[in-house]
Amino acid sequence: SYTNRLAPNIVIGSVPVGGLTRESARLLLQKRADELLNRGITLDWNGQFATLPLGSLAGSDYIEDAGLDVAAAIEEAWAIGHEPNLARSTIELATALARTQSVLLPVTLREEALRASVNHLFGNIERPTVSARFTWQKTGGTWKAKIVDGKTGQTFDVQALFSDLTQRLSALSFTPIKVHVQVREPSSTRASPNLPKCTVMNFLECS
Repeated sequence: SYTNRLAPNIVIGSVPVGGLTRESARLLLQKRADELLNRGITLDWNGQFATLPLGSLAGSDYIEDAGLDVAAAIEEAWAIGHEPNLARSTIELATALARTQSVLLPVTLREEALRASVNHLFGNIERPTVSARFTWQKTGGTWKAKIVDGKTGQTFDVQALFSDLTQRLSALSFTPIKVHVQVREPSSTRASPNLPKCTVMNFLECS
């Protein structure tokens, strides 16, 4: 009875497609994928929410910054219970009757474009790391060195973000993604021994 239909209890992403024809499953999945790509993914930074668009304009053309391979996912699901070997197909169908089997959609990301979109949404989060340094002040004809403290910086944990994004898209999930940052300590601080050495040449400088 499953000759022209997907095996029972098959879920692609988060969409049940067991028992459907390939075309019916394709239409259902494409509708969900289009909705997800058009809506975008919600990002959560400490309770501050913003929608990350999954496409961008290049001139008058709209370019998707994320791609979902619906056809490949359907073919992977179709292979379950449709092996050339009849005995193996029978075993797979019997297994499918007993438990749910999940297939994830292959995902491609235009990481550079997505990174730019995240910067646009949460550009105020990132700050550069500044190492301690010397400045010079002239007082009464005498130059004196002053140490300026280093500052801790932070940047988006881009790899974690892309990993979570791939996971959400593969599962066709609208669940928000938490944005994490990586703290970066300065290479030198006021108490650090690796401050630049001061030298005297034709003028005072630090090198």
